[in-house]
Amino acid sequence: MKLISWNITKECDLSCQHCYRDAGKKAKDELTTGEAKGLLAEIKKAGFQLVIFSGGEPLLRKDIYELIACADKLGLISSLGTNGLGLDFKVAKKLKALKLSSAGISIDSIVPPYHDSLRKSKGAWQKAVTATKNCQKAGLTFQIHTTLTKDNYGDIPRLIKLSTGLGAAAHYFFFLVPCGRAKEIEGRALSS
Repeated sequence: MKLISWNITKECDLSCQHCYRDAGKKAKDELTTGEAKGLLAEIKKAGFQLVIFSGGEPLLRKDIYELIACADKLGLISSLGTNGLGLDFKVAKKLKALKLSSAGISIDSIVPPYHDSLRKSKGAWQKAVTATKNCQKAGLTFQIHTTLTKDNYGDIPRLIKLSTGLGAAAHYFFFLVPCGRAKEIEGRALSS
């Protein structure tokens, strides 16, 4: 299956240390809804079957539901990557109704203070875990996304146990990409 990951916004409600985009404030030149729908049509025309809406935080984009609906109308499967902060039960139900295939929720540790510190937001770990429960209640498939560093790679077995216990359909591990804000913590990146 051909897939494309699209950072649809730079806006984010967190200021994560490992953010390769240095997300935060919305960019002035983000695509309008019409332009974004046009790009979705081009993505379909180019032969892609799956579009992953990413960011920043895609749930902060006011037209995200309209874009997911447009993707479905074009015959594209859609997914999104989220920090989980805005993924309450109402949002999970709406995403399920729009035929979102899955939500990727970031959980970077089995240790809440590590996750919260990496994401610079107290309570972010608990909100991400709550987001998984909201997805489960809504019948929305979800997966866990973890960025690996020297600080958490030893927790992989327990992270997998956590994601399995939460009911995740999959668990994806990502390497730290030393660009954006992540340049500041490049020394924590895994190396051979």
